[in-house]
Amino acid sequence: MEDLSQWITDNPDTILLTLGLLIMACVVIFIALYFSKKAVIMRTLQKQPKTAISSLQENQKAKIIGKAKPISEILMAPLSGRRCVYYNVIVEKKTGGKNSHWKDIINDEKAQDFILESYSGEAIVKMKDYKSYFVADKKYKSGHFNDPDLKLQNYLELHKQNSLDFFGFNKTLRYKEAIIEVGESVAVMGFVKFEHSSNYGIETSYSKIPVVQSDAKNQLIISDDPKALIEKQV
Repeated sequence: MEDLSQWITDNPDTILLTLGLLIMACVVIFIALYFSKKAVIMRTLQKQPKTAISSLQENQKAKIIGKAKPISEILMAPLSGRRCVYYNVIVEKKTGGKNSHWKDIINDEKAQDFILESYSGEAIVKMKDYKSYFVADKKYKSGHFNDPDLKLQNYLELHKQNSLDFFGFNKTLRYKEAIIEVGESVAVMGFVKFEHSSNYGIETSYSKIPVVQSDAKNQLIISDDPKALIEKQV
């Protein structure tokens, strides 16, 4: 302990520099996390109280929570085969040697308008100009001692990618799939308009149905993260 105390006494500049670097590193990490896409979306959704679909008003911003239903066509998630109204598949390849990193080689996203259903009614969610965070709940890997299965192979080929490198060895790949599954709960925040339900081929007891969408200034915000589903009723 005496040697340590003496070293601290003899090297104040080194200690201050080390502390300064640690503080700077902490600040950089905090800023990166605080302003990440997920964090910004979560804060935005959590600040906005939930509005019941039956209480939506024309030309107002609102957050609604409910379960997703297709309007007509149902999408199929490419990797898991689940029925959905939205999917995003990201395939990454590990590149480099000592300073290896992950690089996207496929970013496959498809979205369609859908119905959001709750105890108080139904609304249309218009999936145009949206900002989203979805939990990637299906993940797969392939690599040197782990061959991709037939479904992953076919998916790579569909997107003009190969699971093998120049020497015939498996590339190190990871696959992530995020979806809005049919019947899954999601939170949506956007601008409310009322449109004729017949425009969407929907039969309702009312001639018009609320449509939640982006407006000229703000994107639609949507997430299935459990934190986004906390209901703060107005």
